[in-house]
Amino acid sequence: MTRQGPVPALPLVPGSGLKPITAADRELFDGFLRAQEHELAEYAFQDIYVWKGLFDIRWQLIRGCLSVFFSDASGSFLYLPPLGPVDAAVVEEAFGVLDSLNANPALSRIENVEENSLAFFSGLGYRHCLRGHEYIYSRTEMAALSGNRFKSKRACVNYFAGNNRFEYRRYVPSFAEECVGLYETWMAARAVGPTGEKDNVYRGMLSDGLNCLRVMLADYESLGMEGALLLIKGKVVAFTFGYPITDRMFCVLFEVAHPEAKGAAQYIFRDFCAGAKGYRRINCMDDSGLENLKRVKMSYRPSRLAPAYIINAH
Repeated sequence: MTRQGPVPALPLVPGSGLKPITAADRELFDGFLRAQEHELAEYAFQDIYVWKGLFDIRWQLIRGCLSVFFSDASGSFLYLPPLGPVDAAVVEEAFGVLDSLNANPALSRIENVEENSLAFFSGLGYRHCLRGHEYIYSRTEMAALSGNRFKSKRACVNYFAGNNRFEYRRYVPSFAEECVGLYETWMAARAVGPTGEKDNVYRGMLSDGLNCLRVMLADYESLGMEGALLLIKGKVVAFTFGYPITDRMFCVLFEVAHPEAKGAAQYIFRDFCAGAKGYRRINCMDDSGLENLKRVKMSYRPSRLAPAYIINAH
Protein backbone atom coordinates (compact mmCIF):
# COMPACT_ATOMS: atom_id res chain seq x y z
CA MET A 1 0.00 0.00 0.00
CA THR A 2 1.25 3.46 -0.86
CA ARG A 3 -0.13 6.81 0.10
CA GLN A 4 -1.33 9.46 -2.30
CA GLY A 5 -0.05 12.93 -1.35
CA PRO A 6 0.23 14.66 2.03
CA VAL A 7 -1.83 13.55 5.00
CA PRO A 8 -4.66 15.96 5.83
CA ALA A 9 -6.63 15.92 9.04
CA LEU A 10 -9.57 13.56 8.67
CA PRO A 11 -12.77 15.61 8.24
CA LEU A 12 -14.55 14.59 11.38
CA VAL A 13 -18.28 14.07 11.23
CA PRO A 14 -20.04 15.64 14.25
CA GLY A 15 -21.00 12.89 16.65
CA SER A 16 -19.23 10.20 14.62
CA GLY A 17 -17.06 9.07 17.53
CA LEU A 18 -13.92 8.70 15.40
CA LYS A 19 -10.82 8.60 17.62
CA PRO A 20 -7.16 9.03 16.58
CA ILE A 21 -5.06 5.92 17.08
CA THR A 22 -2.46 5.90 19.89
CA ALA A 23 -0.09 3.27 21.23
CA ALA A 24 -2.36 2.99 24.27
CA ASP A 25 -5.07 1.49 22.02
CA ARG A 26 -3.09 -1.71 21.52
CA GLU A 27 -4.90 -3.72 24.22
CA LEU A 28 -8.33 -2.82 22.85
CA PHE A 29 -7.30 -3.61 19.28
CA ASP A 30 -5.68 -6.90 20.28
CA GLY A 31 -8.92 -8.00 21.92
CA PHE A 32 -10.69 -7.74 18.57
CA LEU A 33 -7.79 -8.89 16.37
CA ARG A 34 -7.03 -12.01 18.42
CA ALA A 35 -10.67 -13.08 18.75
CA GLN A 36 -10.26 -15.31 15.70
CA GLU A 37 -7.49 -16.72 13.51
CA HIS A 38 -6.04 -14.55 10.73
CA GLU A 39 -3.24 -15.07 8.23
CA LEU A 40 -2.84 -11.64 6.63
CA ALA A 41 -0.16 -9.38 8.11
CA GLU A 42 -2.57 -6.45 8.41
CA TYR A 43 -4.51 -8.13 11.23
CA ALA A 44 -2.14 -6.90 13.93
CA PHE A 45 -2.00 -3.62 15.83
CA GLN A 46 1.68 -3.18 14.94
CA ASP A 47 0.98 -3.21 11.21
CA ILE A 48 -1.87 -0.73 11.55
CA TYR A 49 0.01 1.66 13.84
CA VAL A 50 3.20 2.05 11.76
CA TRP A 51 1.20 3.78 9.00
CA LYS A 52 0.22 6.69 11.22
CA GLY A 53 2.94 8.94 9.81
CA LEU A 54 1.47 8.54 6.32
CA PHE A 55 -2.26 8.27 6.99
CA ASP A 56 -4.60 9.88 9.46
CA ILE A 57 -5.78 6.75 11.30
CA ARG A 58 -8.94 6.81 13.38
CA TRP A 59 -11.15 4.14 14.84
CA GLN A 60 -14.71 3.78 16.02
CA LEU A 61 -16.88 1.12 17.62
CA ILE A 62 -19.89 0.59 15.37
CA ARG A 63 -22.53 -1.54 17.06
CA GLY A 64 -19.76 -3.14 19.12
CA CYS A 65 -17.45 -3.76 16.14
CA LEU A 66 -14.05 -2.13 15.73
CA SER A 67 -13.74 -0.14 12.49
CA VAL A 68 -10.38 1.37 11.49
CA PHE A 69 -10.43 4.30 9.05
CA PHE A 70 -7.40 5.46 7.03
CA SER A 71 -7.34 8.85 5.30
CA ASP A 72 -4.92 10.60 2.97
CA ALA A 73 -5.21 13.22 0.23
CA SER A 74 -7.00 10.78 -2.07
CA GLY A 75 -9.77 9.86 0.36
CA SER A 76 -10.75 7.52 3.17
CA PHE A 77 -11.16 3.75 3.42
CA LEU A 78 -11.48 0.98 5.97
CA TYR A 79 -8.11 -0.68 6.48
CA LEU A 80 -9.81 -3.91 7.60
CA PRO A 81 -13.35 -5.22 7.67
CA PRO A 82 -15.16 -4.30 10.91
CA LEU A 83 -13.98 -6.66 13.65
CA GLY A 84 -16.45 -8.31 16.00
CA PRO A 85 -20.02 -9.66 15.66
CA VAL A 86 -20.45 -8.17 12.18
CA ASP A 87 -23.78 -8.13 10.41
CA ALA A 88 -25.31 -6.24 7.50
CA ALA A 89 -26.17 -3.22 9.66
CA VAL A 90 -22.55 -2.83 10.83
CA VAL A 91 -21.20 -2.92 7.28
CA GLU A 92 -23.86 -0.51 6.03
CA GLU A 93 -23.12 1.96 8.82
CA ALA A 94 -19.36 1.72 8.22
CA PHE A 95 -19.84 2.49 4.54
CA GLY A 96 -22.10 5.36 5.58
CA VAL A 97 -19.26 6.89 7.57
CA LEU A 98 -16.91 6.46 4.59
CA ASP A 99 -19.39 8.06 2.22
CA SER A 100 -19.65 11.05 4.53
CA LEU A 101 -15.85 11.41 4.50
CA ASN A 102 -15.29 10.95 0.78
CA ALA A 103 -16.33 13.60 -1.74
CA ASN A 104 -16.54 10.75 -4.24
CA PRO A 105 -18.38 7.73 -2.76
CA ALA A 106 -16.66 5.48 -5.31
CA LEU A 107 -13.55 5.79 -3.13
CA SER A 108 -15.32 4.13 -0.19
CA ARG A 109 -13.96 0.61 0.21
CA ILE A 110 -12.75 -2.04 2.66
CA GLU A 111 -9.20 -3.27 2.14
CA ASN A 112 -7.38 -6.41 3.33
CA VAL A 113 -10.40 -8.70 3.36
CA GLU A 114 -9.49 -12.34 3.85
CA GLU A 115 -10.69 -15.15 1.63
CA ASN A 116 -12.98 -16.68 4.24
CA SER A 117 -14.98 -13.43 4.48
CA LEU A 118 -15.87 -13.14 0.80
CA ALA A 119 -19.05 -15.21 1.00
CA PHE A 120 -20.41 -12.92 3.74
CA PHE A 121 -19.84 -9.74 1.71
CA SER A 122 -21.03 -11.32 -1.54
CA GLY A 123 -24.20 -12.38 0.23
CA LEU A 124 -24.82 -8.74 1.13
CA GLY A 125 -24.43 -7.72 -2.51
CA TYR A 126 -20.97 -6.13 -2.30
CA ARG A 127 -18.42 -6.46 -5.09
CA HIS A 128 -14.81 -7.55 -4.54
CA CYS A 129 -11.51 -7.53 -6.38
CA LEU A 130 -8.14 -9.11 -5.65
CA ARG A 131 -5.56 -6.77 -4.08
CA GLY A 132 -2.69 -9.24 -4.11
CA HIS A 133 -1.19 -12.18 -2.25
CA GLU A 134 0.92 -12.49 0.87
CA TYR A 135 3.73 -15.03 1.04
CA ILE A 136 3.52 -17.59 3.84
CA TYR A 137 6.29 -20.05 4.65
CA SER A 138 6.93 -22.97 6.96
CA ARG A 139 9.02 -21.61 9.84
CA THR A 140 10.96 -24.84 10.24
CA GLU A 141 11.84 -24.88 6.53
CA MET A 142 13.09 -21.28 6.69
CA ALA A 143 15.11 -22.04 9.83
CA ALA A 144 16.79 -25.07 8.23
CA LEU A 145 17.02 -24.14 4.52
CA SER A 146 17.80 -27.78 3.85
CA GLY A 147 17.62 -29.72 0.60
CA ASN A 148 18.32 -28.85 -3.02
CA ARG A 149 15.48 -26.31 -3.11
CA PHE A 150 17.45 -23.99 -0.84
CA LYS A 151 20.98 -24.74 -2.01
CA SER A 152 21.61 -21.18 -3.23
CA LYS A 153 20.23 -19.70 0.01
CA ARG A 154 22.54 -21.89 2.09
CA ALA A 155 25.46 -20.83 -0.08
CA CYS A 156 24.71 -17.17 0.72
CA VAL A 157 24.41 -17.93 4.44
CA ASN A 158 27.68 -19.87 4.41
CA TYR A 159 29.46 -17.14 2.47
CA PHE A 160 28.48 -14.51 5.00
CA ALA A 161 29.38 -16.71 7.98
CA GLY A 162 32.70 -17.78 6.46
CA ASN A 163 33.90 -14.34 5.39
CA ASN A 164 32.94 -12.12 8.32
CA ARG A 165 33.51 -11.79 12.03
CA PHE A 166 30.06 -10.76 13.13
CA GLU A 167 27.59 -10.69 15.97
CA TYR A 168 23.93 -11.70 15.72
CA ARG A 169 22.02 -10.11 18.56
CA ARG A 170 18.63 -8.96 19.70
CA TYR A 171 17.68 -5.39 18.81
CA VAL A 172 17.78 -2.72 21.53
CA PRO A 173 16.60 0.91 21.05
CA SER A 174 20.13 2.33 21.25
CA PHE A 175 20.61 1.08 17.66
CA ALA A 176 17.59 2.99 16.29
CA GLU A 177 19.49 5.69 14.41
CA GLU A 178 21.93 3.16 12.95
CA CYS A 179 18.99 1.18 11.60
CA VAL A 180 17.52 4.31 10.03
CA GLY A 181 20.89 5.12 8.46
CA LEU A 182 21.21 1.60 7.06
CA TYR A 183 17.72 1.81 5.60
CA GLU A 184 18.65 5.09 3.89
CA THR A 185 21.77 3.47 2.40
CA TRP A 186 19.76 0.44 1.27
CA MET A 187 17.03 2.70 -0.14
CA ALA A 188 19.50 4.74 -2.18
CA ALA A 189 20.95 1.57 -3.71
CA ARG A 190 17.52 0.11 -4.47
CA ALA A 191 16.22 3.29 -6.09
CA VAL A 192 18.96 3.36 -8.74
CA GLY A 193 17.67 2.35 -12.15
CA PRO A 194 16.17 3.61 -15.43
CA THR A 195 13.96 6.64 -15.02
CA GLY A 196 10.24 6.25 -15.47
CA GLU A 197 6.91 6.23 -13.71
CA LYS A 198 7.35 2.76 -12.25
CA ASP A 199 10.69 3.73 -10.70
CA ASN A 200 9.09 6.83 -9.21
CA VAL A 201 6.38 4.68 -7.65
CA TYR A 202 9.00 2.33 -6.25
CA ARG A 203 11.00 5.19 -4.79
CA GLY A 204 7.80 6.44 -3.17
CA MET A 205 7.24 3.00 -1.64
CA LEU A 206 10.77 2.95 -0.25
CA SER A 207 10.26 6.41 1.25
CA ASP A 208 6.98 5.30 2.80
CA GLY A 209 8.79 2.32 4.30
CA LEU A 210 11.33 4.64 5.90
CA ASN A 211 8.51 6.64 7.46
CA CYS A 212 6.94 3.45 8.84
CA LEU A 213 10.32 2.34 10.20
CA ARG A 214 10.75 5.61 12.09
CA VAL A 215 7.27 5.28 13.62
CA MET A 216 7.94 1.69 14.64
CA LEU A 217 11.32 2.46 16.21
CA ALA A 218 9.91 5.43 18.13
CA ASP A 219 7.31 3.20 19.83
CA TYR A 220 9.21 -0.09 19.59
CA GLU A 221 8.76 -1.26 23.16
CA SER A 222 5.10 -0.26 23.57
CA LEU A 223 4.27 -2.00 20.28
CA GLY A 224 5.72 -5.30 21.45
CA MET A 225 7.94 -5.71 18.38
CA GLU A 226 10.70 -8.28 18.05
CA GLY A 227 13.92 -7.45 16.24
CA ALA A 228 17.42 -8.72 15.48
CA LEU A 229 20.67 -7.20 14.23
CA LEU A 230 23.79 -8.34 12.43
CA LEU A 231 26.87 -6.37 13.50
CA ILE A 232 30.33 -6.27 11.95
CA LYS A 233 32.91 -4.40 14.02
CA GLY A 234 30.02 -3.09 16.12
CA LYS A 235 28.20 -1.57 13.11
CA VAL A 236 24.76 -2.66 11.93
CA VAL A 237 24.92 -4.37 8.52
CA ALA A 238 21.46 -5.95 8.63
CA PHE A 239 18.31 -5.76 10.71
CA THR A 240 14.91 -7.42 10.81
CA PHE A 241 11.73 -6.71 12.75
CA GLY A 242 8.48 -8.57 13.14
CA TYR A 243 5.45 -9.30 15.28
CA PRO A 244 3.01 -12.15 15.97
CA ILE A 245 -0.23 -12.22 14.02
CA THR A 246 -1.55 -15.19 16.00
CA ASP A 247 -0.04 -17.75 18.35
CA ARG A 248 0.93 -19.78 15.28
CA MET A 249 1.77 -17.11 12.70
CA PHE A 250 4.61 -14.57 12.82
CA CYS A 251 5.10 -11.67 10.39
CA VAL A 252 8.43 -10.31 9.17
CA LEU A 253 7.69 -6.61 8.73
CA PHE A 254 11.19 -5.32 7.87
CA GLU A 255 14.34 -6.98 6.59
CA VAL A 256 17.17 -4.75 5.38
CA ALA A 257 20.82 -5.54 4.69
CA HIS A 258 23.71 -3.40 3.52
CA PRO A 259 24.08 -3.72 -0.27
CA GLU A 260 27.74 -4.72 0.09
CA ALA A 261 27.18 -7.32 2.83
CA LYS A 262 26.83 -10.42 0.66
CA GLY A 263 24.71 -13.10 2.30
CA ALA A 264 23.67 -10.92 5.24
CA ALA A 265 19.99 -10.84 4.21
CA GLN A 266 19.79 -14.62 3.92
CA TYR A 267 21.68 -15.12 7.18
CA ILE A 268 19.54 -12.82 9.31
CA PHE A 269 16.29 -14.16 7.83
CA ARG A 270 17.29 -17.75 8.57
CA ASP A 271 18.38 -17.05 12.14
CA PHE A 272 15.37 -14.83 12.86
CA CYS A 273 13.05 -17.63 11.74
CA ALA A 274 15.03 -20.14 13.80
CA GLY A 275 14.53 -17.97 16.87
CA ALA A 276 10.77 -17.61 16.35
CA LYS A 277 10.12 -20.89 18.13
CA GLY A 278 6.51 -21.74 18.84
CA TYR A 279 5.30 -20.33 15.52
CA ARG A 280 4.47 -22.65 12.66
CA ARG A 281 4.36 -20.20 9.80
CA ILE A 282 6.05 -16.98 8.71
CA ASN A 283 4.18 -14.28 6.77
CA CYS A 284 6.55 -12.14 4.66
CA MET A 285 3.81 -9.84 3.36
CA ASP A 286 3.12 -9.13 -0.33
CA ASP A 287 5.30 -8.18 -3.29
CA SER A 288 3.66 -4.77 -3.95
CA GLY A 289 3.25 -5.80 -7.57
CA LEU A 290 7.03 -5.70 -8.17
CA GLU A 291 8.37 -8.55 -10.31
CA ASN A 292 11.84 -8.54 -8.74
CA LEU A 293 10.39 -8.78 -5.23
CA LYS A 294 8.03 -11.51 -6.40
CA ARG A 295 10.97 -13.54 -7.74
CA VAL A 296 12.84 -13.24 -4.43
CA LYS A 297 9.83 -14.27 -2.35
CA MET A 298 8.97 -17.17 -4.67
CA SER A 299 12.58 -18.39 -4.46
CA TYR A 300 11.98 -19.22 -0.79
CA ARG A 301 9.22 -21.64 -1.86
CA PRO A 302 6.13 -20.34 -0.01
CA SER A 303 3.76 -22.96 1.33
CA ARG A 304 0.79 -20.69 0.64
CA LEU A 305 -0.07 -17.50 -1.21
CA ALA A 306 -2.76 -15.91 0.93
CA PRO A 307 -5.09 -13.69 -1.11
CA ALA A 308 -6.19 -10.26 0.10
CA TYR A 309 -9.31 -8.62 -1.34
CA ILE A 310 -10.91 -5.20 -1.58
CA ILE A 311 -14.66 -4.78 -1.04
CA ASN A 312 -16.47 -2.04 -2.92
CA ALA A 313 -20.00 -0.83 -2.37
CA HIS A 314 -20.42 1.44 -5.40
